[in-house]
Amino acid sequence: MAAMELILKEDLLGVDWDRLAEVYRAAFGGTLDAERTRSIFGRCYLTRIALLDGAEVGGVYALCDGELDAAIYGLAVHPGFHRRGIGTALMRSAIEGLPPQVAVMLTADEPWLVEFYRELGFARLKNAMALRFPEHAVD
Repeated sequence: MAAMELILKEDLLGVDWDRLAEVYRAAFGGTLDAERTRSIFGRCYLTRIALLDGAEVGGVYALCDGELDAAIYGLAVHPGFHRRGIGTALMRSAIEGLPPQVAVMLTADEPWLVEFYRELGFARLKNAMALRFPEHAVD
């Protein structure tokens, strides 16, 4: 069987928003639709979309002020494509795409995610606060 080609798309041209919305629904549940997915990605400082043989299988996006602070959100890989290095590739590309001097934050509410992000160089913060997060994610 031939190896599938992974491409990390940095622009939003030609994205199949229905397919990407399905990736996010499969990864997180919920009712995210194509238009809302396009809107979210369109307002971000940085986006990466994983294409495997031309089909959207994952994504990530970041907000950033370009000088001091950034936050990475929405890392998703369709469950049918887990454990192939796609999430790692998306995160590495996103981190490299942010200015090197900015502090980068993200959230991880599952132990396996904490370990995943540690392997990418992230560390737990001593104090961080949140507003309007799901109850299960808040102390």
